Amino acid sequence: PPDPPDASVGRQRREVGRLFVVQRMRETLGLSDAQTLKVMDSLKAMEDLRAAHQATLRTMGRTLEAHAVDPGTPEKVLLEDVALFRSEQDRFESALKAEEGRLMEALAPRQQVQFLLLRRQLLERMADRGPGAPRKGRGGGPEIP
Repeated sequence: PPDPPDASVGRQRREVGRLFVVQRMRETLGLSDAQTLKVMDSLKAMEDLRAAHQATLRTMGRTLEAHAVDPGTPEKVLLEDVALFRSEQDRFESALKAEEGRLMEALAPRQQVQFLLLRRQLLERMADRGPGAPRKGRGGGPEIP
């Protein structure tokens, strides 16, 4: 099916957010041009992993809901659903960790520490806003790995 009308807006916001993060990393970590390109590639790959994972979870969620409300669903099927869900979570976390490892390999040790501190700072700011809080700025803020 075609993307919903607001999908391109979401993609644009994610792109702006990713560029914001790259620029912030470039300034804070003192990235070279070559490092900046590698970081951009890694952040894009992480975003792609997240998007695929979210799509898979939406599909799995529909199945889980259907099985949960159907009293005729055998327990064996419910256990298989849980195993599939957990397997998807494990697969995603492993892939994300591997991609973060590739990003870290592009950085010098001091830059790696600075990256971890910057990520923590940005995540704390996002957490302070809360899930339902209005987003500041036009881009809605970055999603940090």
